Amino acid sequence: QVWEGLRFWELLGFVIVHGDVLVPRPRVLIDFLRPLVHHAPVDALLTSKEMRLLARAGQGKATKLRSEDWVVPPDVSAKATKKEVQQVQELVRDLQDRWVLKKKLLPYLAKWHEMREEERGDLLGVLEKFHLVVKYGESEESWLCACRLVAAEGSDATTPDWSRYENHATVRYTFDFLPRPLFPRFLAMQILNPDFKTERLPDVASNMLSMRLKKLHQKDGTRSFLVELEREDEKDNGVLRVASTNLVDLRMLCCALEGLIGKGFVALAYSTQVEFRSERPGEEGRFKWEIDQKESLASLLRGGRRWEEEVQVENVEDRRMTPYFRLGDVFGAKSPAFFFSHCWGDEREPMLDHLACRIEDLTGERVFDTNELAKAQDFGGRMEDGGRGAQC
Repeated sequence: QVWEGLRFWELLGFVIVHGDVLVPRPRVLIDFLRPLVHHAPVDALLTSKEMRLLARAGQGKATKLRSEDWVVPPDVSAKATKKEVQQVQELVRDLQDRWVLKKKLLPYLAKWHEMREEERGDLLGVLEKFHLVVKYGESEESWLCACRLVAAEGSDATTPDWSRYENHATVRYTFDFLPRPLFPRFLAMQILNPDFKTERLPDVASNMLSMRLKKLHQKDGTRSFLVELEREDEKDNGVLRVASTNLVDLRMLCCALEGLIGKGFVALAYSTQVEFRSERPGEEGRFKWEIDQKESLASLLRGGRRWEEEVQVENVEDRRMTPYFRLGDVFGAKSPAFFFSHCWGDEREPMLDHLACRIEDLTGERVFDTNELAKAQDFGGRMEDGGRGAQC
């Protein structure tokens, strides 16, 4: 009954319920977000200073700057020393140019300066859960303001070298209408993902995220992924491209994106295409696979690990060539590292499926599950083949 009551008040706009977070007064939250998402915080800081100087000179024009436009309120600036004013200007410049919010700036920001330090920490935790900010940098005292990326331009990003990130395939999500908050929220989710333990600080641009992850085994090559947003000028459509040197990481990225769309952008329509290279004799070259909209890529990659399933693809250069490929061949799935044998058909099946998926997520390696034996003609031979190359 309490939950139903909260949902009722949420629909009326009096509260926000998000996971385990309850925000009782959304308009107050907006006031705290204003200085973080201000379109030109450096200009606002300078304008505030000019208005304060004019007011001191008796010209009485300080009231013309609305309080909603403040990044640092004039009364806070007035109490700061010259050294503090210079420091604040540098911190605000970081917020505008690099989208980085530093803890030292919080005591000067509009609304934030009214809070105690522990209250600011609690509020930052709420903003992290909303994927509006995310811890960023070597220290624990700086955050990347993903909320600022919504209006950021993409001209700062260099053209990525996709061959460095492509294990075997690149996934393209094409949107006729792409809401601007979608990519920043997805970006923040990946930086916060506990399964992605980074080797170095993620490279972030307004339309791109690349992360180099720690190797799971010494023998592994580079483990990294790249996500890029391509948007036409002044258009609402766009393409989101995903590639990774590790198949399981690629699967996690696709599942996370489709999960975000399913929860936060329910009515959003998109199409999915996988482009991959083939070295199969007689069928070499680049091929693309248009995924049937009745079934998502995430469900194909995660639901039952259907690597043996065949799909029809099309040659990129010769559309007449439409062979069938195993799903495992499309994504370059390697031999399984784990052999996971169990009986199916009882209530433990979902639990075992979840366990197999978690093993893959944590190790970055394929699990050969007995689900893959369901359509095997030679059951014994297929089972022996699955376990032969397994490390465990």
